[in-house]
Amino acid sequence: MGSVKQYYMELAEEQIEQEKEVYIRSILNDEEADESHPKWEALSNDFYEDRERRRAADEDFAEAQWSIKNEPLVLFNNTVNDLNESYKVLESFQVSEEQPWQFKMLYSYGITILEAYLYELAVHLVRTHPTCLNNFVSDKDISKALSFEKYPLHEILKDPDFVLSTVINSLSNVLYHNIWKSVKIFEGMINQKFEIDITDIKQACSIRHDLVHRNGKTIDGEIIEVNYELVSNAYVAIYNFIRQIDNKITSSIPSCKQ
Repeated sequence: MGSVKQYYMELAEEQIEQEKEVYIRSILNDEEADESHPKWEALSNDFYEDRERRRAADEDFAEAQWSIKNEPLVLFNNTVNDLNESYKVLESFQVSEEQPWQFKMLYSYGITILEAYLYELAVHLVRTHPTCLNNFVSDKDISKALSFEKYPLHEILKDPDFVLSTVINSLSNVLYHNIWKSVKIFEGMINQKFEIDITDIKQACSIRHDLVHRNGKTIDGEIIEVNYELVSNAYVAIYNFIRQIDNKITSSIPSCKQ
């Protein structure tokens, strides 16, 4: 099996190499050109960059189709369902022998559900609402928080979706358990301040950080007692936060309403 796989890998590489040669010779308008040509290496790099852009574009298209299907209300309902399913597991732990590591896992998973919701909602908004995309790239606070790079004009001109793909790449690198930054992102997208209380959800994310990075100890070395009540309170905080975010988005963007 290994030799068969190796054969097809080598065949694919050979086909790519042939495509590259055709690409370069067509640009040079010289059927006899080879690696000795002074422009060969630069054009070879252009070929691979273009190939990577097309591959990324295919992935972006697939993700765009997924994003379009997952309107904010769908994302919200799916997230709530995930929380409910996880809460059922939590209830089963309560009536059985309690194991701290199980509570730690459920606690961390709840924050993971939150992070996935915030990321997927952010991507949906910039993909399907041009105003959100424009607001996002125009907001100075967001540009500073996400450290947007300066790109040369020729890079932008080569790819009509350059701005969108750059924004989505930036969104994929955000740590969404940084609640302050997450709220700022959505405020920037809809150009509106969110008057919401993030005290409980910030505390929940802070505890999750201690569970994941310090195995349940605070920065001062104090052990956090992770039990049913702590996890349950975190899930309530997660639900209340995403409900507030959903309400703000759907009330600010009419087309988000279902």
